[in-house]
Amino acid sequence: MPRNYKRKTNRQSWSADRALQEVLEERMGYKKAARTFSIPQSTLEDRVKKVRQRGLPPAPAAEKSLGRKKKQVGCLSSAERGVLVTAEACTNAVGNFMPPMFVFPRKRENSLLMDDAPPGSFAYYHESGWINAKSFLYWFRRFIQYANPSPQKPVLLIF
Repeated sequence: MPRNYKRKTNRQSWSADRALQEVLEERMGYKKAARTFSIPQSTLEDRVKKVRQRGLPPAPAAEKSLGRKKKQVGCLSSAERGVLVTAEACTNAVGNFMPPMFVFPRKRENSLLMDDAPPGSFAYYHESGWINAKSFLYWFRRFIQYANPSPQKPVLLIF
């Protein structure tokens, strides 16, 4: 039996990306965004809650191409949509902190990923995106440079 089903309505075919962006940037409230973009308010609230729980915003959605015949013109998009990034941060009891290290799940370096990062932060690239022994040593060398420990001024590092 062939499957030639065609939808009769457009219910539940919304795209919440723009509504989510408007709410996160505080240009619209839940109610107004839900009405404007025809998405249920409870769905929008759930998606905003998930993004805020992650701590870091997800990678931007792929943009549409600007040319004809599916020719891509000047488009930068991320293939890792929704992929999480590991961040390693260090602070002391007084409240001073060392700039964070971000571990990106990729093989090649891309400096655009560090745009809008806190000043002084640095990146490490690994296939899994997790902190391993090699990435920890990379961070630890930076920590020693930043903390500048000596026999007269020891530093206690607790994990």
